[in-house]
Amino acid sequence: MAAPAEASILQPLVVLLGVGMMLAFIFHKFKLPSVLAYIFTGVVIGPYGFKLIQDPALVKAMAEIGILFLLFMVGMELSVAKLKQLRFQAPIAGVLQLILSTGFITLALWLLGLPVQLAFLLGSILALSSTAIVLKGLEDGAEMDTVHGRMILGILILQDLSIVPLMTLVSALTQPLDADILVQIGLVLLKAFLFLAASVLLSLKLIPKILDKIAALHHKEVFTLSVVGIGLGSALLTGMLGLSYEAGAFIAGLALSGSVYTRQVVADSRPFRDVFATLFFVSVGLMVNVEFLAAHWPAVFGITVLLMTLKFVGTALAVLCTRLPLKTALWAGLSLFQIGEFSFILLERSMESIYMPPGEIGPSEWSGHISYWGPLLINAIVISMFITPVVLKALPRLLHRSSVEGDASPAGEEDTLADQVIIAGYGPVAKNLVSALGMQNVAYTVIEMNMNTVKDLQRQGVSALFGDVSRSEILKGAHIHAAKILLLTIPDVHTTEVAIQAAKRLNPQVQCVARSRFQNTIEKLYAAGADLVIYEEFETSAGMMLNTLSLLETPVDRIQQIIGVIREQQQRTDRIPLNGAQLDYGRMSTLTNHKIEWIALHDKCHLVGKTLAESNLRHDTGVNVLSIIHADGQNPQAPNPQHQLTDQDVLVVLGTVEQLQKLETLLSS
Repeated sequence: MAAPAEASILQPLVVLLGVGMMLAFIFHKFKLPSVLAYIFTGVVIGPYGFKLIQDPALVKAMAEIGILFLLFMVGMELSVAKLKQLRFQAPIAGVLQLILSTGFITLALWLLGLPVQLAFLLGSILALSSTAIVLKGLEDGAEMDTVHGRMILGILILQDLSIVPLMTLVSALTQPLDADILVQIGLVLLKAFLFLAASVLLSLKLIPKILDKIAALHHKEVFTLSVVGIGLGSALLTGMLGLSYEAGAFIAGLALSGSVYTRQVVADSRPFRDVFATLFFVSVGLMVNVEFLAAHWPAVFGITVLLMTLKFVGTALAVLCTRLPLKTALWAGLSLFQIGEFSFILLERSMESIYMPPGEIGPSEWSGHISYWGPLLINAIVISMFITPVVLKALPRLLHRSSVEGDASPAGEEDTLADQVIIAGYGPVAKNLVSALGMQNVAYTVIEMNMNTVKDLQRQGVSALFGDVSRSEILKGAHIHAAKILLLTIPDVHTTEVAIQAAKRLNPQVQCVARSRFQNTIEKLYAAGADLVIYEEFETSAGMMLNTLSLLETPVDRIQQIIGVIREQQQRTDRIPLNGAQLDYGRMSTLTNHKIEWIALHDKCHLVGKTLAESNLRHDTGVNVLSIIHADGQNPQAPNPQHQLTDQDVLVVLGTVEQLQKLETLLSS
């Protein structure tokens, strides 16, 4: 029987996950981001909803870890290569957006009666937009590689980079501005800069060596735990230095962003992030005061419209200042008008500081303002988040995206990617494949878990990626969305199955070719979605057949015909034994998308005893019966509708792959 303490932890988690799962399913049906489902979960189960969770302290405590993981992942995904792609307009627009939005909101709040220092604090916090929601909307609408998509990404990156100084300044801005506090702010910023510089230095010198040693163990769990330890350890260190834990997590991610391990780190950290981030967004929903919303709904909707309008104007003006078209400015303004998830973090930090005893924090009159403005702004933030997905979905129709604006990739780049082959694993089999592809001038990317192999390939100019091919993030890094073929040369069947399923989800058109050491795993790989499975023992026997028949002076075309028939036979164990008649009739493709097959009827087949006309094969499956042959291959005859089928008959049929599959299903039922 569970102890009371254990039950007190388990009960809210079960309620949270259960309600969150149901709401996420419903939101997914309406094509809304799961982030909104988790926020709404907090509203439903929280103290202002159905009160399923009376004390939100436990959820908030666990959500603190979710915040660290969110910032760790955001920092890690800000790669130097991604920053270089932004050119000069995006950074300029990002800085201007923060300045203009902060200025507009500060002025508006001051005119509404807030002290100027508090208005500036809240203006700085509310200038941020939602990275999670906006990027999800851009990805779903295939807008990431457009001019406006790159601009929006650049502004979001600048906002993410501003999180560290904003977190540093929040505590300072809750105190009276005098000479002493200005000196303290300067010292804190100096410490943040020094820590950032030290982190980057360690990431270039020490951390790669540590990760090299860990990766050499080929132990995924140890590697994952080590990376998580680096992120949380950095957060703890910054806290000991007087900075925020969140700043440390962000800086740790930023330091790892240029590493060759980044893709694998992102893949391994994502499960942790998803679980704890869910708790964070639920904790956001717990803060939504439904009673306050009902009592002050005109003020809530009024401040929501005001904030969204000011952010739209500030963002659009920032983009126009970079001399980009009005359409791009409208895209950016209408995409970034909401207030983001990290604004919750900063707002909560400021509220906690302001709620401290007046003698410790400065302007005591702020507490009265915050007791009203806190829930007012929280409700406004949530409403702006809920509106965003609807607006993002409607933008392409509203702004009539031009084809010129969508040309983001250099000429020929997409064509090159579309023809590329991804090779998972770099053993002896892959080396031969690489040689063959090189001779044909076919582009390829190697995914390998051995770090030394990856480095050697990169030194040779080969496109190589460190990581586990079964992780979606690794496949994305190898451009699976545009690849033509995925060759899985790894012997691990489970990893191969998961990799095939992940690849097909990301690119249903990619052709997956896998290897199988044992015959009993062939069907498992086909069931996972493989387009072709290479059975190792058969290919060895095929090589021996080729050489043996060559020594017997068998014509080359006859050898290829024999091997082709045997290869198909071993993949279809329900077919009749091979004989010369099959070769003479030619079990091969004869028409485009059509095949001729030999189907043996067994004694339990429900067609036995019926005439060919009574079988309704043509009507039920679409196949054409070309001939009926006795099982010994002799006495072929034309398909007579009155012929009574026996368990000694073999049907020679013509049909498409789909029609032949229907026939197999019919005969096996």
